[in-house]
Amino acid sequence: MNRSLVALAVAITVLGGGALAVRAEGGLTITPGSGPPGTNYEVAVDCGSLPEVRNRNTQDGPAQGTIAPLPENELEEIAPSTWVASAVASNTDDEWGASCSGEILGSARFDAESPHLWFGPRPTVGFSPIAGRTTVEGTDCPPGTTATVGIAVDDIVLSSEAAIDQYGDWSVPLPFPVGQADLAINARCGDVVYETLTAEAVDTTPPTTESAIPPTSRPPQTPAPAVPQAASPSYTG
Repeated sequence: MNRSLVALAVAITVLGGGALAVRAEGGLTITPGSGPPGTNYEVAVDCGSLPEVRNRNTQDGPAQGTIAPLPENELEEIAPSTWVASAVASNTDDEWGASCSGEILGSARFDAESPHLWFGPRPTVGFSPIAGRTTVEGTDCPPGTTATVGIAVDDIVLSSEAAIDQYGDWSVPLPFPVGQADLAINARCGDVVYETLTAEAVDTTPPTTESAIPPTSRPPQTPAPAVPQAASPSYTG
């Protein structure tokens, strides 16, 4: 049986069991393709030799630097030319990619169903504080809905709507970068009501430094001169 037939047989078996798979062009399949945090899912790759499989975080997941392929012991050949890696969903989406003998097979994304708000855009690799970020991002709206967003700045509430993408995610610009004002964001889409996202103004006033005042210096004290005293001589003997 060739590789295409094996992959097709695996997909039919999985779909027959009621799970929904996401298949990328070129031979990468994620089963199931979505679910809440904690969902166990599999990434299957069609390759005649050991493939290179990589996982990239998305949304507000920790940004990664150089993404190394999975270790060999995390890939199992369950059928000739069909390799599988197991994964567990977090609260952010996972993007998977694979290559076979140096040829890129494609990529697919596991859609973690975990609606929440976060400040964007996504930070660069490494630690990045939220101060200075310019958008509010929302995840996992139901299909066909629109996000309604209210951004409270002091006593003023700015309202807007945002279209969602294929993963139910959306983005709205902030009136000020995070840290320049107190912010409270409330949003909803369909039957999803997000937990309020807040940020406080950051005090950028440089601290006042008081120079130490040295104690009053005094010149060295000179002993007072001796004062002659009148006296009468006395004799003994």
